[in-house]
Amino acid sequence: MCLWGGARHSRLLKIDEMCDSTRANPRARLTTTYPGLPDMDRFLKHFAVSSSVCEESVCSDHLAALFPNIHPKPVPPEPQQQVILYIIAGLLGSHKESLCDFLVEVNQECGKWEVYHPSQESEDLCIPHLQQFLSNLVVRQNMPHLNTTRVLIPTPGYTDVLDVVQAVVSHPDPRVQSNTSVGAVTACVNPQTSFMEHRFLFPKLLEQCSHGAVNNVVFTGLTAEQKHPLLKHMQQLIRSANPSAALILAERGAVSRAEDMRLILSDSGFSQPQMIRARYLLYPGWWEGRFVSGCGSVSVSRHCVQFSRPLERILFLQHCKGE
Repeated sequence: MCLWGGARHSRLLKIDEMCDSTRANPRARLTTTYPGLPDMDRFLKHFAVSSSVCEESVCSDHLAALFPNIHPKPVPPEPQQQVILYIIAGLLGSHKESLCDFLVEVNQECGKWEVYHPSQESEDLCIPHLQQFLSNLVVRQNMPHLNTTRVLIPTPGYTDVLDVVQAVVSHPDPRVQSNTSVGAVTACVNPQTSFMEHRFLFPKLLEQCSHGAVNNVVFTGLTAEQKHPLLKHMQQLIRSANPSAALILAERGAVSRAEDMRLILSDSGFSQPQMIRARYLLYPGWWEGRFVSGCGSVSVSRHCVQFSRPLERILFLQHCKGE
């Protein structure tokens, strides 16, 4: 046996002998063994990320967030004017459009604003349409009288919010990647329009509140009755799916607190280290647009009902239910 192997063997025997005296107490055994394993913390952090990411790559700019206190902090570059994107997700009936209108109206004096309007040809996300919109924004940045500094992007239909994030961060044009950044992602939830029959959730509702991708969840219904069972049930459900999200009450998208407004319009909430780490652990390949979120659309038909006389609510509901 070589000298290195003999020393290693003696070291392991010594650790085993120390463990014999603490075998009844696992915590004490780990405490005794730990000093003999240098850099264990660094190894465990690396193992946690690598076992989740597998063969997917990691952006070099995100290494400091994944492995804190390991890499020296680089000197920050000179700040440049960027287009800040705010993604507003929500199902049909979640009042996400009302929230966008409210944000633009209240913040008209805080720079130039623009709202992205999804393609009318499809209710699903059209990635080329969104990316072309971002390309046009960057081109207008060179025109001082046309440039826009803040953009609201409402997600269409039952789109997974991560698909919108990937379409933005993996834009094929490097100029768009360097001149745009996601400030914060907010999901609108209306408890009254979140369920199908038998209390089944609509597809993509929880995905639109995903941990690591969504900073805020705005409840746009039943906010006047904060103890309403349906509202409390939805809050518990969202909290279990995304423990770090800020829960905001805003009836029909009307935000009443200045602190809630700052959270929704944060310039850096999406880029916080804990958010970046969660995305790599949960959605490997996201920053290159390689994570597949799956299909969750449903066929929805819309009907317009007009009344010539005052509505008899109870009788109307009975007819809707087929009673």
